[in-house]
Amino acid sequence: MFPTNVNDQNVCSGYFWLWGFLVGLSGLPWQIASAQESPKANHEPVRPNVIVFLVDDMGLMDSSLAFLTDALGNRQRHPLNDFYRTPQMERLATQGICFNQFYAMSVCSPTRASLMTGQNAARHRITNWINPSENNRGKLGPRNWNWQGLNESTTTIPRLLQRHGYRTIHIGKAHFGPWNSVGADPTRLGFDINRAGSPIGHPGSYFAAKGFGAGTSHAVPHLDSFHATGQFLTAALTQVACEQISQAVGDQRPFFLNLAHYAVHSNIPIRENPNRPKHLQLWSRESTKVWGKFSTM
Repeated sequence: MFPTNVNDQNVCSGYFWLWGFLVGLSGLPWQIASAQESPKANHEPVRPNVIVFLVDDMGLMDSSLAFLTDALGNRQRHPLNDFYRTPQMERLATQGICFNQFYAMSVCSPTRASLMTGQNAARHRITNWINPSENNRGKLGPRNWNWQGLNESTTTIPRLLQRHGYRTIHIGKAHFGPWNSVGADPTRLGFDINRAGSPIGHPGSYFAAKGFGAGTSHAVPHLDSFHATGQFLTAALTQVACEQISQAVGDQRPFFLNLAHYAVHSNIPIRENPNRPKHLQLWSRESTKVWGKFSTM
């Protein structure tokens, strides 16, 4: 099963999103309940580890991995697939399953809420991105839209998995609710551990040298130890994820990891690299600004 939202893949490619799922590990969150009832020979419950990778604002063709297919299901490459280089996504795809039919909202908060709850946006009523500071309904927005986001009564995947002994981990962008709401803190939604998640939709900076936005209204929390390292935000979050996985394995705990990167959200300059791939030399200097963030996905 796969939690779906209201828009189709054409809207998805026209705006932003793509990546909820390429599952490299066995099992999906929605199969855990049945897996609990399928004992091994020694009568121990089957509890597969689960990792969800979520990439922010990534378009349908913003990858060297082709997702679009023809009527027979054969992958069809497009010019953008040859422009971007996403080797990690290609490697993951060889180890799992690629979906070419799916639904996604065209903005992030509704999609994130749907992934956590399995609910359509029309049901959880988070029908727009959540401004962390004030209700951004606007003059023409729905009167009863859920600006407050997810709350303690919301049934979420991590909350369900906690009941079955899972260590539930959120790393990266949350954007589940505004400041001073329940959704502002992932640990109030069923996550045992939260690193870098808050109401903000984009970081004040992707660079450790700038403290990932420290001192601004969009500072990324919990990453102070990286400020002197020169790390890029994507790399820092991935390192934290690896540490949490190692700790869970060492503690012999099954885990659910929601790794939600802040990238690729918006175009930012990357450090000049005279050895950058030749295919980028065919594009303008402005176009190559996005390459660094995409290639790390």
